[in-house]
Amino acid sequence: MANIIKKIFGKFAKRKVPKKEISKKEISEIQAKNKTGQTTNTIDVIEIKTGDKVSYVGYNVGDTVEQESQASAILDELRNQSDVGEQIEVIAAKDPDVSQAVWSFQRLCMQGINIEIRDLNGNRLNDAEELFNYQCRFWNTLGEDGLDGLIDNLHKTGLLYNIMMIEVVVSSVNENTFSGIYIIDPRTVEFQLEERDGVERWIPYQDQDGDKVDLTQGNVFWVSVNTDITTPTGPYLLESAIPAVDYKLQTIRDSSAVLRRQGYPYNIFSINKERVVNSLPTSQQNDPDKVKKAIQEAINLASSVAVNREPTQDIVVTDDIEVNRSSNNTASSSVDIRAWLEPIDVQMLNGCKTLGFLMNRNSGTTESWGTVQMKVITDMVKSFQRKSKRLIEYVGAMWLQLNGYQGTLTVTHKALEYLSEQQMWTAQMQKDNHYKLAEDQGWISTDEAAQGALGVDKASGSKASENNNDNNSSNNNNDNNDNNS
Repeated sequence: MANIIKKIFGKFAKRKVPKKEISKKEISEIQAKNKTGQTTNTIDVIEIKTGDKVSYVGYNVGDTVEQESQASAILDELRNQSDVGEQIEVIAAKDPDVSQAVWSFQRLCMQGINIEIRDLNGNRLNDAEELFNYQCRFWNTLGEDGLDGLIDNLHKTGLLYNIMMIEVVVSSVNENTFSGIYIIDPRTVEFQLEERDGVERWIPYQDQDGDKVDLTQGNVFWVSVNTDITTPTGPYLLESAIPAVDYKLQTIRDSSAVLRRQGYPYNIFSINKERVVNSLPTSQQNDPDKVKKAIQEAINLASSVAVNREPTQDIVVTDDIEVNRSSNNTASSSVDIRAWLEPIDVQMLNGCKTLGFLMNRNSGTTESWGTVQMKVITDMVKSFQRKSKRLIEYVGAMWLQLNGYQGTLTVTHKALEYLSEQQMWTAQMQKDNHYKLAEDQGWISTDEAAQGALGVDKASGSKASENNNDNNSSNNNNDNNDNNS
């Protein structure tokens, strides 16, 4: 399904004009200005198009689907898929619970990133960071949101299909940058264990129109989220959610039919056979076949009225048919839907590997147990962030090599902010007091205190200057003492 959609979009997509790439001459000028201390303000060149509107709204007002019909359609589509990956694609896109779980997990994972480039001595290379931040905005082939959007899609791919895999394509026009970074669908990849250079390695092969292509021929990097002990692929994290969704949709279909039957009063049609027979001509009243046919026609008439009638419509029948109304709302005929939904909720939460409040399944939980649950989900988020960090640092290592920088590129995910502003400031004040006490006691230097409390490289201000002067005076006294001795 995913491959078919990609082919359709690839065939009918409107041709785009390539983005303007920064030239080697412009890069040299930027680097030269940085070395001379001049500021560099890069200006984006956007191609402005004139003419009529080329897009359209893309939806029709008033398109609605009933809950039962929608659940039945999703259930049929789910059961028609034989591949686990395709089934996960269906439930992640169309089931409200799974879609909410995936969306919430993506938002938790992607809080923004910081890029730092340092030389071999640990000094930051500001010109390299500026150049990298400018170029990386054009590498995401799926949108205009740069590395942020790329990492966000990688987290989703890892959650759904277990592997984050990208290919980095070096630009043929400007060899110091990339023409794009492409996310590879791991469902199209098959791993084979082969011996390369005397070492056994798992080699990814992709099926492309019947041909198996060795992906190691390109700049392909990948990390596995949930590896197996024998293969890199491993089971899908959301595979256990498939039977839970199937059972939930089947329950919705069945309960909708029961509730509809229970909620509306129904009619009991009683046919007076004697009146039906007396309504026949005298010559036909003693004919068994004619009598049987007349009674059957009366039954069919009553059945058609019952089936085609809306709950608010009136009933018009002849005197040979008697209509009795039944409310069907007695306690013996009622159904407790909560008894059905309670086990479904547990299965959905376990299958989606998430917490109740992320899927609007709020239940009574103590504060201590809620803290443990949040610790589990944050650890899962950090695990995904470490894997996407590794991939982007591979990209950064390639970029540094292409641009001739001797150093390292480090990606840092911003902290997950799930506390209130007051709680964050309270924690920050306690952190500041901790490092101030350590600095006052002489356990750490002023620069180390600034690094720990605020994350800056060096301390600044009057106290830092005083400490430096005190250190210089102390060194001079030690030198004088050495000379006197």
